[in-house]
Amino acid sequence: MAETDSFNDDRKPSTLRLSDYTPPYFQPERIHRTFDVRSRTEVVVTQLLEGVSLTEHAPKGRNQQLIFDLGDNFFGTAPADRIQKVTLDGVLLEEADFSLHSGKLLIEAELREGQSRSIETVVALNPSANKAAEGLYESGGDGRSMLVTQCESRGNKRIGPLQDRPDVMTEWRTTLIADPSVFPTLLSNGVIIEDATLPDGRRKVTYDMTVRMPPHLFAVVIAPKMATLAGEYEQGGGSGVKLEVVADPQYQDRLSLALEVLKAVMAWDEKTFGYVTQLPEYRLVATEMFNYGAMENRALNIFNALSLLWNQRSETDANFWRVVTVVAHEFFHDKTGNDVGIRDFFQLTLKEGLTTFREQLFSRDFGLGELERINTIRYLRQITFVEDDGPHGRPLLPKEVMSVENLYGGVTYEKGAEFFRMIQTLVGEEAFVKVMKEYYRRFNGQVATIEDLVSISQEVSGLNLAQFRESWLDQHGTPTCHVTTEYDEAAQSYTLCVRQEPYRPGQKPYYFPLRMGLLASDGQDIPLKLSGEVSSHDLQRGVLHVSESEQTFVFTEVKERPVASLMRSASAPMRLYYELSTQDLQFLMKSDTDTFNQWEASQELAARALVECARSWQQTGKITVPFEILETYESVLARAEAAPGLIAEMFALPAEEIVLQRMGEYDFHAAYYARKALKAALGGHLSDTMESLYHQLHGDGSYSREVESMHRRQLKNVVLSYLVEADPQKYLPHAERQFKEATNMTDEFTAYALLCNGASAFREAAVKGFYAKWHTDPLVFVKFLAPQATSTTTPDLLQRLQEIEKVPEYDPSVPNLVRALWYSFGYNIPAFHAEDGSGYRALVDKVIFYNSSNPHLAATLMRHFQICTKLKDPQRSLMRAALQRLKELPDLQSAVRELVDPILEEDHA
Repeated sequence: MAETDSFNDDRKPSTLRLSDYTPPYFQPERIHRTFDVRSRTEVVVTQLLEGVSLTEHAPKGRNQQLIFDLGDNFFGTAPADRIQKVTLDGVLLEEADFSLHSGKLLIEAELREGQSRSIETVVALNPSANKAAEGLYESGGDGRSMLVTQCESRGNKRIGPLQDRPDVMTEWRTTLIADPSVFPTLLSNGVIIEDATLPDGRRKVTYDMTVRMPPHLFAVVIAPKMATLAGEYEQGGGSGVKLEVVADPQYQDRLSLALEVLKAVMAWDEKTFGYVTQLPEYRLVATEMFNYGAMENRALNIFNALSLLWNQRSETDANFWRVVTVVAHEFFHDKTGNDVGIRDFFQLTLKEGLTTFREQLFSRDFGLGELERINTIRYLRQITFVEDDGPHGRPLLPKEVMSVENLYGGVTYEKGAEFFRMIQTLVGEEAFVKVMKEYYRRFNGQVATIEDLVSISQEVSGLNLAQFRESWLDQHGTPTCHVTTEYDEAAQSYTLCVRQEPYRPGQKPYYFPLRMGLLASDGQDIPLKLSGEVSSHDLQRGVLHVSESEQTFVFTEVKERPVASLMRSASAPMRLYYELSTQDLQFLMKSDTDTFNQWEASQELAARALVECARSWQQTGKITVPFEILETYESVLARAEAAPGLIAEMFALPAEEIVLQRMGEYDFHAAYYARKALKAALGGHLSDTMESLYHQLHGDGSYSREVESMHRRQLKNVVLSYLVEADPQKYLPHAERQFKEATNMTDEFTAYALLCNGASAFREAAVKGFYAKWHTDPLVFVKFLAPQATSTTTPDLLQRLQEIEKVPEYDPSVPNLVRALWYSFGYNIPAFHAEDGSGYRALVDKVIFYNSSNPHLAATLMRHFQICTKLKDPQRSLMRAALQRLKELPDLQSAVRELVDPILEEDHA
């Protein structure tokens, strides 16, 4: 029987199941592709699959039919894309010898044991007609467009028929032919083995990639003349790696940071894990039209330009760290994802979660320090917890999925990173390095599963991680941890009772590390001593291994009542409920030896105040801010000079989503007005101190890229936002002056965003000024959009956004622009959650618009609707009615359908 490969057929809206996985029964030894570029609208791709033979997994004594994946564009969505020729072992096949069916090319021939065959296909592609930004597509315009690929997860089949699955690792050779006067830049995976001029004057370049790779890592860039910054990194052993950062010439002055970071990342990986790349050349290329942040294609990483390019005048400090993290992430894939691949996309967190964790470790060491952990956990709670607890939540090792694209979310990346961080915490940092080295030694050049890495962790550490694996990989939702404590002065003992509350009834208890400390009144850590059996815990590092539904720990030789510092560094992705007094929280804010928990204490105090304010608004329509929270933050601000970065993070109040998670039923308006009131009250109470601090931190407005300077700039702009919230009439002129005089984009953009939320005169002047200055810069133009989409003072906002769509610089096919305008709009609480439902209808209109042309982008916009079932009526009914329009679409794409159906089904239930 032929291999049907239904596991990898994602063209139809059917369910893919992990249990259906079978390894490939055949695969090629090498794939050779030739791109004959005749114009931006016609590229002829000749593909030769060489050495196609049965694998060791093929059933013995049974021939296999030749079946290959084929993209949707060959089934009528883009009429110019077509198969011109199919050849088997050099013999041209007639149309009766092959067929196109259900996302497959079926060749009427079989593959026998011991046989090696070759299959050549010729297809014609129209990159300009491909608006999905998947496969081969056109990016850019105005004579500066490039042809570029995006093949993950399964976009390679849109270029030519092949086995588009991650467990088919093979060698690749790519030939690019183009007119050098139009496309002088020709790039692909590997190194150049031929560079020639053809008789017709066109250039022919061939790249060879002998390090085996799966189809989703294939890439080409066919572009006009580009700006290139070259460098070299010398690895241990003396082997040099040639490095290049490539972008449009207008961004020539924004390339240096990426090259600097790439070298630092390579050095860090070599020092930390002993990893060195097998590749002699490594390129980073920027493109302005990209669905993702970047893509780790072998030796040719392709980046969303927003994630690669930076200088102080056009990008912010936040953009700086974006470049750092994304460059790190993509290079780290060289080992975790590329050298060691994943068996199937259900194992996606093995490459994305693990690589995100490695990226976080690097960012910490590159300068963020403990603030990296704060930023990570804020995102985890605000975004990932909402996803994990909603209708789209799924385990880290999901059992089924309709669209593989929907696996690329916060659960896979951020929660996945926490999974591997917990392994490091449980086994210890030194043992984790051994785990990673053994993992690479064992699976280099092969594919692996999450189970493989967990098993190695067990072998190296001696720990039994079976419960850990099952509880975190097979269950979804955010578990809750309740803690109660009791101090016995006479016995000098301190009892800690940990009770788990699973997210769903019937879930098994989680096995997780609880990193903690006991603080004496002088702020020093009390040595931890446990009564009873202690061998399963690591008291030296303050790590308790929690594995039961309810577990009690008794600490001895505790000579005074301590203050417990729990879940240090957020040692597990859980909600912790521990009723500390206000005085204890204030003590932790000031004295905890764990920086993360200093911040955590501030967030707990602020969250309590915000919940109180929100409930007051619900009940009376009025808000009275508790005075003690004002006093607490007054003492916090007094520490600004010593720790500006930490204090800035403490003043970043919990987002509405975090407040609503505590309240249960989601009332966005209550949380929004509570947060607004608390910020105004703090700004008013501390106005004199804040104004003085603002001028002190601003100084002469000069710019430095040093981390400490970034922290001071961050605190300065946080302080300005509080002052403007408290007294806009008095302090918007400060923002206006900063906007006009700024020497860097961080200050300019912060002021612009504040002015966009101000009174009409300030807002309109800022919008006109920013547009006049930056509208010709495509990357900065993105920044022009989001503050307007999130403005809460703009009358008739939806009409304003529609007007913005008409400006010549706005291209609705560019994902960066759509996200900046419409995804940002989803965070505008008064507008998106408008009482008449107009905000919901407007965003659904955009989902409908992109459903067919760019389903990935449509699915991204859908994320704002995952809270539907938690909303109060009438908002819930209004959102449901808007979503019902999607359900009725005859051509609703599987990536969107998979997000719509669970919302409506759960709400109906």
